[in-house]
Amino acid sequence: MDTTDLSLSVNIGGIQMRNPVMTASGTFGYGSEYVDFVDLNRLGAIVVKGVTSVPWPGNPMQRIMETPSGMLNAIGLQNVGVDGFISEKLPYLRDFDVPVIVNVCGKTVEEYLIVTEKLNSADGVAGIELNISCPNLDCGDITLIARAVEDAGANALSAINTLLGMAINTETRKPELANVTGGLSGPAIKPVALRLVWEVYKSVSIPIVGMGGIMTATDAIEFFIAGAAAVAIGTANFVNPQASMEVVKGIYDYLKEAAGMQSQLETWAGICRSKLLATLFYEPSTRTRLSFESAMERLNGGTLGFADPQATSITKGETLADTARMVTNYADLIVVRHNWAGAARVIAQHAHIPVINGGDGSHTHPTQALADLYTIIRRKSKFESRKPSLAFIEGLTVGICGDLQFGRAAHSFALAVARFGGNLIHIAPKPLQMPLWVLAQLEQCHEQIPLEVESITEVIDRLDVIYVNRLQEERLPPNMDAATVRGSYLLNAAVMKHAKPDAMIMHPLPRVNELAYELDDDPRAAYFEQSANAVPVRMALIASLMGLEQLILTQPPERDIAASTRTCENANCVTHHETYLTPERETFKGNVKLHACAYCGNLLS
Repeated sequence: MDTTDLSLSVNIGGIQMRNPVMTASGTFGYGSEYVDFVDLNRLGAIVVKGVTSVPWPGNPMQRIMETPSGMLNAIGLQNVGVDGFISEKLPYLRDFDVPVIVNVCGKTVEEYLIVTEKLNSADGVAGIELNISCPNLDCGDITLIARAVEDAGANALSAINTLLGMAINTETRKPELANVTGGLSGPAIKPVALRLVWEVYKSVSIPIVGMGGIMTATDAIEFFIAGAAAVAIGTANFVNPQASMEVVKGIYDYLKEAAGMQSQLETWAGICRSKLLATLFYEPSTRTRLSFESAMERLNGGTLGFADPQATSITKGETLADTARMVTNYADLIVVRHNWAGAARVIAQHAHIPVINGGDGSHTHPTQALADLYTIIRRKSKFESRKPSLAFIEGLTVGICGDLQFGRAAHSFALAVARFGGNLIHIAPKPLQMPLWVLAQLEQCHEQIPLEVESITEVIDRLDVIYVNRLQEERLPPNMDAATVRGSYLLNAAVMKHAKPDAMIMHPLPRVNELAYELDDDPRAAYFEQSANAVPVRMALIASLMGLEQLILTQPPERDIAASTRTCENANCVTHHETYLTPERETFKGNVKLHACAYCGNLLS
């Protein structure tokens, strides 16, 4: 790992460290026990196990117990004593270029003084960590203790120690630990540790070393966000002796990516200067229009256009073709949203500048699908501490729920997920199930026949991604009563109790009554991330179309399009409204040759 161009160094209480990753006392021995697995010189600091004024034998066996998400321990601070540490353990550590911090324990103030005085005169001790917490004591309000030790002269704080726990053997009906109770550590305590670090951070001004359930770099970064200046890796060392090194690398990669993104944004900042984006919105929009305008403004470009078609020449009978030709004279790029399926294709056919489809009727919404994929990739890559890649889509089980018949975002999302190897489950009442033209493309182009169910409870426990859509009441045909399907599906906390812990809840928004507000605080909720991610995604798209940034994309399928003698039966197809258009068909080749309208995708009989 080359870190020459990015420094991770920190200063904790006057101790300069090459990075903010330390070992937690009691989990790394005296350092020598891990030397075959870890390059000690690459650690921020080594915190050795607790040292007392005289050797302590510790508690009787059994004193360690594995739990479903961590471990209980009642070791009892077994150690060689301060004299043994200085004479037997410290000389070995002096050979390494890493700060050594000694955890000091005792039963009385006098014992603490004896140990610290001896350590102060010993060569090779960078700092002392006073162990004044114990899982067997009720320490009260942690912020009061934090302020007290700061006032007493502490240079830094470590938080938190283990939490008091217990395990019982149901066969013997006795405690598993000889000490009866022990300290609980590992992933189970991380949420508590994060909260306490956050509370302490608001109460003191000295650096905080966060610890408690840190297993990955993502865990460590959560502690930094909560207020920690450094972290200590504990129980993870028992599971993975190289955990500390992996956390260091993960933090570096995270910061490297952030620095790269910032650099890229700065590089992109002026690339659209003097360029204009025309926003032709024939339908209402909040997120799509504002995110495109935000993207162009962030690229130092300008925008012009309309959001009310009644204020344009459409009221005078101007066609889409003529509008496209005219706007070409005024802008460098067009984004269009229209209530007719296929309208974006008409604009693209007659404009001489790039055109982006911002949603066309109940057909497709391609850039929403890009933001959706990006959101999944970002979430999954952070969860697994790996570089973002479209490979994260492959193998995911994705449930698309709601109005699939008329929801254009659902259509684009389904085709995108299938294209990159995701497995689809369609969840909708019968009148709102996925249209035949989407199912045909999924089968012909991606060899996928999705499972179709009517209730999300049938499949909720299988889903990695839950993509919810609102009822598109404005697109329902006259013969469909909205009241019969309105409220026929709802995702709420009760349903999510049966979902995977790492499932993602997505929604293109706006929502009406299909997604409960109580889920907004669920860590699995990603729909506001989707909205935010639309800006960088659309920035990248604009930059690419302007020829200023080459995006690495997979080659889209070739389209076999030709003139058609058949009229599209979709009443919302643009060909029924722009009468100068020549019908065109697209052919999908597979087990069965299928023909579809090249404008709206509707299958031709």
